[in-house]
Amino acid sequence: MTIRSILDVTAAAAGYDLTTLTVVKDELQIADTASDSWLSRQITNASKSIANYCNRVFQVETLTETLYIERDAYPYQVPGSTVGLQLARWPIKTLTSVTANGTVLTADTDYKVNKAVGQVYRLDMEGLPRLWDAWPTIIVYDAGYDTIPEDLADACVLMVKKRWYSRGRDPLVKVDEVAGIGRQEYWVSTGSDGAFPPDIADMIDNYRVPVTA
Repeated sequence: MTIRSILDVTAAAAGYDLTTLTVVKDELQIADTASDSWLSRQITNASKSIANYCNRVFQVETLTETLYIERDAYPYQVPGSTVGLQLARWPIKTLTSVTANGTVLTADTDYKVNKAVGQVYRLDMEGLPRLWDAWPTIIVYDAGYDTIPEDLADACVLMVKKRWYSRGRDPLVKVDEVAGIGRQEYWVSTGSDGAFPPDIADMIDNYRVPVTA
């Protein structure tokens, strides 16, 4: 059973950075402003990399999502089980309206929302979950995090921190040795996906949304 979704952003977030310049500078113990421009750019780049890897936007936005539920030919039955509609964004902050086949449904009477995971359940006359009808359903809602989760923010800080300490050196250098003076080794590692070191990938994997056709 297939559900196709069209998502329109009607009110975008003011910004998409997962942490702040103040937090990063505190982590790196930087007091001056000489590197502010570079650090701000790295924060934005790291935030975009994490968002792209997770296939989602984390900040609160206002959305209109139209869901097309697969149906058979007349009498237009749902060829499968569709009790809960999974929305494209979560957690849901506010669900403004649900319109099914042109009819505006009533919250807690016609449907119930699991805000934490972004699922909307159709209710029968007894208040029990039932199958959604095989008609276009339009849902208007606000979804995202008012405050970015600490592990996501920390992952962004760690990415910027790694870039800071590798700034100005060849990232492919494994050993830097001067005979009789000393020896340094740089461990350069990416995750199995090639995008993140394992420690950072482990922090953000729980937020990743699988890509579906």
